[in-house]
Amino acid sequence: MTPLPKNYKKKTIKGPYGLLLSLDIHKVDERFFTAEFLKPFIEGLCDTIKFKRGPFHSWGNDYNENEEKKVKCDGISCIQFLEHSSITCHAIDELGYIFIDIFTCDTFSPSLAEQYILSKLNKDIEIVSETKIIRH
Repeated sequence: MTPLPKNYKKKTIKGPYGLLLSLDIHKVDERFFTAEFLKPFIEGLCDTIKFKRGPFHSWGNDYNENEEKKVKCDGISCIQFLEHSSITCHAIDELGYIFIDIFTCDTFSPSLAEQYILSKLNKDIEIVSETKIIRH
């Protein structure tokens, strides 16, 4: 392990350090489970809550262009790096589930983020778990 520089000073902060919003959503429409949908969806979320985006990466299988049916897969995951942390999304197409986590050491409005997410998904979704954690 690299030692800290001799001139290192531990920072102190007033108030909370960061915020995590975690949503577990069921009954999601199949159009959500593609990188082509996820990337602009996450970009729009960043714009809505005023986060500066860094690189976006996604992993997982998508629709097979040579077949009409979906390829059996475990879903698709993505990460959007932010200036002050990240947004992760795990989408499991066979179950119709998505899990979205937004963490930042900056501030944002969880209700604004949730409104955006709900506006982009089908109307009959179910939010089965919503967790807000203030990091200290």
